[in-house]
Amino acid sequence: MAEQEAAFAEIEREKEEFAAKLAAMNRESDEAASKEARLKTTPQIRNINQDPSMSGMIKFALNEGDNFIGKKNADFTPAIAI
Repeated sequence: MAEQEAAFAEIEREKEEFAAKLAAMNRESDEAASKEARLKTTPQIRNINQDPSMSGMIKFALNEGDNFIGKKNADFTPAIAI
């Protein structure tokens, strides 16, 4: 009887872990979809490469106003960090 309760508790714990992982994956998928939708409607910067499979791998949507590009350090955080 105690073994069954322990087994059921383990199954419930695994179900909760799976549900949490699934929710995280869904959030990531939704964020990626919204980012792709934003890239369709805003100006952007993309990489170009001789190899077609490498072109478009880096994409940055530009925000309205000033867009600073550079290296992130303690004094300055650019909109697009290299």
